[in-house]
Amino acid sequence: MPARGAANRWPVVVEQLQPRGRTVRVQGRCGPLELFADVPVEAVAAARLAPGDEVRFEAGAAAVRVHPAPGPQHG
Repeated sequence: MPARGAANRWPVVVEQLQPRGRTVRVQGRCGPLELFADVPVEAVAAARLAPGDEVRFEAGAAAVRVHPAPGPQHG
């Protein structure tokens, strides 16, 4: 039987926490990738997240969205 759970996992270093009402946008870096996760305020507080912490972002495929990076186009 295949493993269940989040299909996408990334080790991330937290760079910034941005409060947004009932959620906090956690900005992190995984090598050259800049990743963001919107997390409930309570979960951020319980985990005592802070910039510099090493965490793991996990998400099911349906929850992942990819956006182009801002800046000049290469090609």
